[in-house]
Amino acid sequence: MQDLTHIAKIVFVEAAEDEIIREGGKVNASRLSVLTGIRRVDVTNIHRRTPQERKKDPQTVSSRIVLHWRHDKHFTTKAGKPRVLTYKTDESEFADLVRSVSTHIHPGAALYDLQRLGYIEETPRGVRLVKQLYTTRGDLQKAFELASDDMTSLIDAVDETFYEDPEVNNLHIRTVYDNIIVESLPKIRKWMIREGKEFHKKARDFLSQFDKDVNRELEGKEGGAEVSLTAFSYTPLSDELKKDTK
Repeated sequence: MQDLTHIAKIVFVEAAEDEIIREGGKVNASRLSVLTGIRRVDVTNIHRRTPQERKKDPQTVSSRIVLHWRHDKHFTTKAGKPRVLTYKTDESEFADLVRSVSTHIHPGAALYDLQRLGYIEETPRGVRLVKQLYTTRGDLQKAFELASDDMTSLIDAVDETFYEDPEVNNLHIRTVYDNIIVESLPKIRKWMIREGKEFHKKARDFLSQFDKDVNRELEGKEGGAEVSLTAFSYTPLSDELKKDTK
């Protein structure tokens, strides 16, 4: 339903843009909001994005709940770890977490969805976050959509560095060794995954300080800028070696 609503808003905004241009008018958020009946904040978010960016899936409520749980200081320990949250009443800590993301979702429904996805487990002290990374395993379309986004970001980063020569460049690093002993490949794969997860954890902890969705202290400051960071490795394995990585 969220995806359908998001797509419908895009279609309405694009139709309104075409109508205003056809009539020789100036396209702005106020006019688009009046024509479509969509809230101005939603219209602005759609209007300022490119057609390619508009097609991206909206972030699901469940993933946003996980994001807040991991980075909002109200729901983390002093060490920055997601806390175990009470969850059995509408006044529970988990209910507060859900309301910090959306007032339209009942905490019970959010709890059910996170359990269904395998992100949480119930403990005697409350509900605990056990999975923090989204995986595309089993969903070929999502996997290739992610690869497409990665390639687009890489090409844009290289293009900006080459043609615009910014004062501070984007990160673009590649490391290749081409005479690695074959028997070490499973061990190397496991190392890459472990260290890659740790690197991205540090990146998310750092970037979340500047994201308005998870840092309430940034209220009143202009947001909307995007920062993307992708890490991947490729280590071809024989069928026999693949068994050692499982």
